[in-house]
Amino acid sequence: MGHGGHHGGGHHGGSHHSGGGHFSGSRGGGHYSGVHYSSGYYGGGYYGGGSNSGANKARLIITLIYGGCMYNSLCILTLMGEVPGMNFLNLLIYHVAAVFFVLGIVNYRRTSSVRKIRNGVKVALTDEVRRGRKTSMVKGYEICWVGTADSSYRIYLSDNYYGKRIREEIKESVSRGAGIVWMNQYLLMVVGIVTFFATMMFYELIIPIFENMYMDDILFKFVDDLIFYLPSWICLAASVICFVTGKIRDKILYKCAVRLVKIIEDEEKKRLTEAQISSKMQMKWYYLICPNCGASYPQVYYNCIYCGSSMEVTNPNVVNGPIRLT
Repeated sequence: MGHGGHHGGGHHGGSHHSGGGHFSGSRGGGHYSGVHYSSGYYGGGYYGGGSNSGANKARLIITLIYGGCMYNSLCILTLMGEVPGMNFLNLLIYHVAAVFFVLGIVNYRRTSSVRKIRNGVKVALTDEVRRGRKTSMVKGYEICWVGTADSSYRIYLSDNYYGKRIREEIKESVSRGAGIVWMNQYLLMVVGIVTFFATMMFYELIIPIFENMYMDDILFKFVDDLIFYLPSWICLAASVICFVTGKIRDKILYKCAVRLVKIIEDEEKKRLTEAQISSKMQMKWYYLICPNCGASYPQVYYNCIYCGSSMEVTNPNVVNGPIRLT
């Protein structure tokens, strides 16, 4: 029969169950006593927030303290082997997953307006997607610019003149990629949270099925490790997907911003040319010598001051005397 693994009971002995974990005994209360895994960063601190009122601040502080204590207790109990289905490696994996989830969700919130366009929802006047800050090393306009030295960009979605064209270009860009890139990333975070809590039950529910099976030590150790770490690896995979899809979204939107800058640039040149042509078409030629009485003028007069005749050139193909454009 097999021996070793994470569970004690049946024909297979183990070490991760009922306080007999890899980090039980001296290790459980020694180097891994929970000091390095206190609640400072994830238990509150950095991600804290709240209103300016004293009551809300007090509630926030109490919540952070309570959450920090719970987190610290969980770390200590895990390292002592008292939490079913959890050990130091699991805890480390969930910490890494938490970092990936935070980075992925921040990116998702920054680009979430694109999902409105993709789903046909009307965008608000303030909606935009952007990455980084506008510096002197950018190309484009206020409504849409791209960094020339990095991958920063900004696309304003509700411009009065270019808004419709911008939204059409974005919709075309996002339709080319895989749907998972633009899915609601909070769903992936829910997967991570569910697997975290499921870890404490999943192993204890599944491993008894294999305990009384006849298998050698190597096979049992493989099955035992697979079941024990499966939820944490699923959580890590979901967090990596959350993070990587954010990078892909930025890459797609940056390329879209580059195209939009070129489109707007061409459109602005076209509008300027049309304005210049329209302005010249509104200009007229005037005689400097009255075609009726012959009076001469050093500058343009719309009507002759002597006979009152119009000085405008009505037929540019038949001109007698000097004329001037104005």
